[in-house]
Amino acid sequence: MDGLIGSTYSPEDGSCSPLMVTSSYYFHALKAGVDFCFNERVMGFETSGDKISAVITDKGSYACAKVVNAAGNNAREIGAMLKLDLPVFPDNHEAGITEPVARFHRTCGKILWSHGDRYAQSPGKCKLLFLSKP
Repeated sequence: MDGLIGSTYSPEDGSCSPLMVTSSYYFHALKAGVDFCFNERVMGFETSGDKISAVITDKGSYACAKVVNAAGNNAREIGAMLKLDLPVFPDNHEAGITEPVARFHRTCGKILWSHGDRYAQSPGKCKLLFLSKP
């Protein structure tokens, strides 16, 4: 534990796998009747007052009642098409999370180590989570 700057333990903190959350959103949306169109570039929108009435892509136009801007790093660009200044500024990070693993150290559930912008944590049922900002 040489170089450990500090540690916290908060049993009410949570964490999740972004891949599992995204997958869950997708399958729940399908059950709710949402249509997904992949590999299409958004070119603009049709609006009526302050409402979006259609999304225009390079492959067609889609009438809609609601729009979710889920463009990730490109969300700012999509917002600009509607004259919105969204504070999205991409940054590079590397992160990972494992499936639950057998307890391998007494610190499971706590921060294992931290150094600058890098840390490893084993939240909850001894999943290993790490983040590194190059």
